Amino acid sequence: MNGARLMLNRIKLFNRLKQHIEEIHPRLADGEDLSVRYLPSWQLFDDDGHQGGSREIGDAGDVGPAELPDTTDEIEEILKEETARLHNAEVQRAQTLVGPHKDELIFFLNNKNARLYASQGQQRTIVLAWKLAEVELVREILDRAPILLLDDVMSELDTARRGMLVQFIRQSTQTFITATDTDCISTELLERSQVIRLPLPGCQAAQEESAVDAETKAAG
Repeated sequence: MNGARLMLNRIKLFNRLKQHIEEIHPRLADGEDLSVRYLPSWQLFDDDGHQGGSREIGDAGDVGPAELPDTTDEIEEILKEETARLHNAEVQRAQTLVGPHKDELIFFLNNKNARLYASQGQQRTIVLAWKLAEVELVREILDRAPILLLDDVMSELDTARRGMLVQFIRQSTQTFITATDTDCISTELLERSQVIRLPLPGCQAAQEESAVDAETKAAG
């Protein structure tokens, strides 16, 4: 079954990413404990066949066993059992309810569901930690560092988180950071970086000239 093979490979990749994110996150958010769980679709249904989701999980204690199957045969057997159990519901909804397309990731911050209880800054930090974990995994697999792109991230972090992020990326990989202004970026980072301000000299004039040409053609 293709779905079982996909899930097994995804679980293996998740386990490698999980190690990195749970190591990186404390370096970005001191004093906050992050854990992440892969939630297979069959754990999202109660005994009556009603489907829930990660939003309904308040804390880590609401989730079932953390152990995931580690062979294609095990996953395929579970998917067959769940498909048979939910056959009527699938017919009524005209969709497949269990499989890799319905799996979820859930993040717990200090044992609480981050989607429900984390602040915007905390959620942004989790996303950053996941992105940095991907960088480390790519480095681990390919033995070379990828380029890291961070879009307007500094404005959404408090001063402490910005400082921790800067400390991490200066030791990590080549990084491109976009920002609407430089007020939220430390002087130290600016001095060590090549700053490119947009629009580039001559770019604005070219844009205005193109706009004029477009209006002229439209009028003609």
